[in-house]
Amino acid sequence: MKKYKIIGLVLIAFLVFGIFAIPVKASMSELSLISTNPGEDSSSQMRLSWQSSESTCTLYYTVSSDVNFTNCITKQVSGIKNTVKYVGNDSYFKYDVELNDLQGNTKYIYKIKANAKTSNVYSFKTAGNKGNFNFALIGDIHANSGDSAIKHAAELIKVGENFVKDDGGFDFVLCQGDVVKYGQRYEDWEQWNDHYITSNYMFSICPGNKEYYNTGHSITSYEWFEASYNNPKNGIEELPTVYWFLYDSVLFFQLDNINPDAKNYTDKLQTWMASVINKNEGKYQYIVVVHHYADFYSAPNSNNICDWGSYNEKWYKFYDAHSVDYVISGDYHSYCRTNQLYNNEVSTDPSKGTIYVTVPMVAPTAYSTSITNTTNKLIAKWTPDGSATHGASYFIVSNGGMTYYEFGQDGKVYDSVTVKPKHLSEISLNAMLETVKVIPNADKTINQIYFSKDYIDIVTSINIRINDSSKATFFPANENVNYYNLTSLKKGDKLSLRVKFASGTTKSIDLDYNLADDFGTIYGFHAEINDNKLEFKWEAELINNVVSKYELYDSTNLIASLTSDKNSYSTSDLSLIKKNITFKAITNDNEVVYQNNYQYFTLADYNYDTLVDKKDLDALVNEVLNGTLPINHDVDGDKNFDIYDLTCINLAINGNKDLKTTYKVTFIDLEGNVISTQFVNKGENAKEVSFNEVDGYTLCGYSKSLNKIYQDTVIYAKYILK
Repeated sequence: MKKYKIIGLVLIAFLVFGIFAIPVKASMSELSLISTNPGEDSSSQMRLSWQSSESTCTLYYTVSSDVNFTNCITKQVSGIKNTVKYVGNDSYFKYDVELNDLQGNTKYIYKIKANAKTSNVYSFKTAGNKGNFNFALIGDIHANSGDSAIKHAAELIKVGENFVKDDGGFDFVLCQGDVVKYGQRYEDWEQWNDHYITSNYMFSICPGNKEYYNTGHSITSYEWFEASYNNPKNGIEELPTVYWFLYDSVLFFQLDNINPDAKNYTDKLQTWMASVINKNEGKYQYIVVVHHYADFYSAPNSNNICDWGSYNEKWYKFYDAHSVDYVISGDYHSYCRTNQLYNNEVSTDPSKGTIYVTVPMVAPTAYSTSITNTTNKLIAKWTPDGSATHGASYFIVSNGGMTYYEFGQDGKVYDSVTVKPKHLSEISLNAMLETVKVIPNADKTINQIYFSKDYIDIVTSINIRINDSSKATFFPANENVNYYNLTSLKKGDKLSLRVKFASGTTKSIDLDYNLADDFGTIYGFHAEINDNKLEFKWEAELINNVVSKYELYDSTNLIASLTSDKNSYSTSDLSLIKKNITFKAITNDNEVVYQNNYQYFTLADYNYDTLVDKKDLDALVNEVLNGTLPINHDVDGDKNFDIYDLTCINLAINGNKDLKTTYKVTFIDLEGNVISTQFVNKGENAKEVSFNEVDGYTLCGYSKSLNKIYQDTVIYAKYILK
């Protein structure tokens, strides 16, 4: 909403303390304003908030696969009697709960019970640590009774979910404020919080001017905002609504430029932000700053810089100095997005500069406005007539870039832009190493050491070592190359790299390579238990007499050596159930041409959270055995309950039943980009996909067979040098 003049300090004081509050009193719901907010480290922490008429509540939470809450964690929680009064609710208990020690990259569900009332089920997803995720961005909703904007907000998010459905949907929703029409009016908060977004996502928000509004339409207090959420308390004392959090590879700052005193604390705010940036160095690749009042707007015939925003020399030089990637704002309701700006000019260096986005609003009626190029050198896209724009946005984050998309309710993307990572993190270093591969030419006289070109700028040098002796060094950043053609590699040589990054960090990596002729294909490796024996099975279509034998290992211990005409191995040693098994196909020259690592754990993972623990035993007892375990749970008598015990219990009761029936197959191109994801039924074939042709290389198929999938599988495009 456009800025309104701030009322006098005396009137502010009167309104904050409720002297002029409208004497409306509604009965407090037993449960209301339930919200999930980010933890400081959102890979292991989340913060929950709600209000209740009851002084104590019970919280139940568990992984999303435990839909019946059979193995949930239960917490008895006491509320704090309110000190902040809304119009419509002046008596309630406020609940702030911080969940710690959560599993990363995991979806959770929770519900709350107050007296006889149990809430609906809410959900959130914790952050991973691979540098690949996505999130939605929405704001200026102005929720109030009878208004259709809340419905349109849900519809927009569902439209956005279609763009990222192959990646499992959005990981969370970010907001730049103004979700309610009046911060003081309780029914506006109830309208917003009883909503698709707040029910299904972690929600991170900064206050807008609407959250500060009393029912007289004047900026009054942030206290209603604070009473409605449970954001991290890690900002500065003078501006209690500001906070930061980490989600995977992005460092987020939620600021407050609505507070009348905000500009008085710019120096302290920037000092705090700099300290957060410095202490978290190495944990993020991107920095995003969010506040409500717009920095830029799309009104024609002006310089397009909002006088009440935060775009000024003091701020843009701070963003330049700390390589902030995006600054998100709203308020103006008309879409505007700058070029990448550095020192108040359009940056010609992709490693420098910040993109400023003034996001669209959620309008009470569904419409989209055209978004066009501009003649203003700072502005890249805008709504040309400055009118309200109905839409939302989302980001796709990867190790190679962070891409912003603006879309309308019609399902069309109207604008997009990508920034390359400016910050080195442990995530980005490891991600670079994962793209390293050896690509031979047709006769394998040349073997190219290759990595994704996305990481050229962060790699200072790569030392190539054969049998622990240095053979060659190349300098990707200086030479602008992402490969080296090696001609001195022989069968049996140990190939390794020492990679030095721009941060000064050096990492070593051993590389697998194959100089043997094409051996054919091996697929469908899996384990079964039949007649109290553990049986490993596979299928092979071998050619050229390359493969001479198969070997199975328990870690480094050889279990069996089999001739190449065999396609199974059986043993009565069921203790192998709890071991990591490695299956190898080996040539006459003792070269490994195929390897598969396997752990037969899904028989024991009853609640499907990828862990085998006491929760799985509880699930077995409660869901299958009606509360009674007929046999001793310590089957092998080693005084430890582990994967072996639970698998044997399952076998004794249910037979050879693998609880996991579908597997994820991920296809990755030469540059390390995911081009397709499929979910394949156990034992069935994955579908073929099309990889792009790449100059200088010949596409020659897949790194693994698509046939008979029995485990989560990553399949790479297979190339040779031309």
